[in-house]
Amino acid sequence: MTPIISNCRKKIEFLCLLQRLAAVFICLPSVAVFTPMASAETKLSNFIPGGYIAWPFGITRGDGRTHNGVDVAAPKGTPIFALGDALVIEATDLFRNEPRYGKTVVLQFGDELLAWFTHLDTYSVKPGDRISNGQIFGTVGNSGAKTYHIHIETYVGPTLDQRVDPGTVWRFLHSASHFQDMTVVKYKGYAPETIADIYNGEWQRNEVELSGYLSLPNGDGPFPVVVAQHGSGHPKNLQSWWQYLIPALHEAGIGVFIANSYDGRGIGNTTAKDQRKLSKAARIVDALMALRALSRIPKVDPERIGITGYSFGGNVAFESADQRIVESVLGQGLQFAAHLPVYPNCTLRETANMTGAPIKFLLGELDDYTPASICHSLIDQLTKADVAVSLSTYPDGGHGFVHIRDRFYKDAATFTKCRPVTLTHDGYLQGEGFSDRSGSWAEYVAAAYRACGTRGAHTLGTIETRERARDDTVDFFRTTLRF
Repeated sequence: MTPIISNCRKKIEFLCLLQRLAAVFICLPSVAVFTPMASAETKLSNFIPGGYIAWPFGITRGDGRTHNGVDVAAPKGTPIFALGDALVIEATDLFRNEPRYGKTVVLQFGDELLAWFTHLDTYSVKPGDRISNGQIFGTVGNSGAKTYHIHIETYVGPTLDQRVDPGTVWRFLHSASHFQDMTVVKYKGYAPETIADIYNGEWQRNEVELSGYLSLPNGDGPFPVVVAQHGSGHPKNLQSWWQYLIPALHEAGIGVFIANSYDGRGIGNTTAKDQRKLSKAARIVDALMALRALSRIPKVDPERIGITGYSFGGNVAFESADQRIVESVLGQGLQFAAHLPVYPNCTLRETANMTGAPIKFLLGELDDYTPASICHSLIDQLTKADVAVSLSTYPDGGHGFVHIRDRFYKDAATFTKCRPVTLTHDGYLQGEGFSDRSGSWAEYVAAAYRACGTRGAHTLGTIETRERARDDTVDFFRTTLRF
């Protein structure tokens, strides 16, 4: 790493100039160098026993704001241990006159680091106290928040006012957002407008290069792998879920491939406000092309690749079990071995010609974005057609129940007032007064919104729904892929 000199003043301008010319140092204002405060062996359990990263640093929220810290979730009252000797700067019920922070403790570690810990349930220190490494200074709560977690922000620099990722200070808080330990796998994407385009062999248009991230368990393999398909949001918006789910799948001997339909197309953080940006058919083809790419990797078992997906990705996880779609794209001999759609926006079907691979739906009964009731009707259709399908319902879960949150998104485009849409035998989506027979996905979405679209939906998940979703996911794929 190139050394950095901060706060260059006139007295050292000449030295800085020489350093720049020599390409040895870069002279930049107000950038600090600091040393991580914990060893690589320090674990999250040393800090908050039983805690896990619920929301990493730097992620873009649904409202467009950037998350400036790391959230660690744990049950109410879980003790918080100091990770180093520190001076208590603040311990207050009203931090910065902002109720949203809740009970807060601010600690200073030497001259290098200031750290905020907000949303506490209790704290046992006062300003001016000196605490030791390993000392309990508070407990996890939800003061100023809706869920039980603490929010951590870290500041460095000469005046301790330069915000940095807490994961650069305490390594165990480092976000998996950069997927450092994963292998990049490239695959092709295309832009069919309708499922009829796939049925008719007209899907190979507007080719793009996509890439995702493959994480395998330790060992030689070949391993079963689960393709994880994001929904309307970018895959980075599921980072905290990946961090929670992937270790559990690895423990079961199963790898994970995080697919990404957006970056290769220049699509930003979400399509939730405008679903015209990428068609359902294109997303399905993306998943099948990822399957093809993975099947060619020696450490991946091509006969044991499953797929799960969330929201719009849940649609993909289900529709990729359509026999006609699969054979139109991949030919015969390659298909997903199992399908786990999670809170998808279900579409009814005139025909149910599926591959025969097991399908299981995970549905939130309080979902007001992609209502579970339509999926129940679809499951009834599939059952009558002797499709191997099952479901698990989450009575206390809404949309996004793999997260711990309770939030309203006022701009999300929703179609809950529409009557169920049906996929016809020839591959078109037919709603009440609108269809994609024009051959344009964008026109179809616009027509559907004019007919019955609205704005606004909730996400709702708890520690319990998140834990159950993890366990249901692992159990399903352990059963279906470990044959």
